[in-house]
Amino acid sequence: MSLPAYWISNLIFDLFKGLIPSAIVIGLIYAYDLGWSNSYVMFLLYPVGVIPFSYVTSFLFSTENVAQSITIFLHFVFAGIGSIVVFILKIIDSTKEVGDILGWVFKIVPSFCLTDTIMFDSSKARLFLIRPSLKKDSDFDITLLGGNILFLCGHFVLWMFVLLLIENGVFNCFGRMINV
Repeated sequence: MSLPAYWISNLIFDLFKGLIPSAIVIGLIYAYDLGWSNSYVMFLLYPVGVIPFSYVTSFLFSTENVAQSITIFLHFVFAGIGSIVVFILKIIDSTKEVGDILGWVFKIVPSFCLTDTIMFDSSKARLFLIRPSLKKDSDFDITLLGGNILFLCGHFVLWMFVLLLIENGVFNCFGRMINV
């Protein structure tokens, strides 16, 4: 099997596997009428951004167990804890600028883009009361959800390019970064 055929087939299969739970979650959002009118876009784009990211980060480790454990931890820290911290920083007057900056920095991990959107969708009315300057004509403004959408699409392009470089031996001089 050729290398391009291997990666293309894996990507298609993984995207399909990723879209199944995304579709279920979107259905549940609407079934329970959560009012998250924008999250569906992120649930559809999330597999597109996270799968190439996961492919590339797996090359950093020498064993699958370590790769999986550290990757899960990374996503938990950035998505689970990071989105909550950023949201809290954004609503406190003295730390709102720090929260805005960290929100852009944490977008380097695709999971943060998804959870940041969920935090926004679930609490935008409250957020706009506290920070009316954030209210824009569209929730898809670059400073609101548009940045998350842009970054998830960018993750796909960037990590597929890096994967191409890895498979062509560009980074062979580094070896595995974490030899556990």
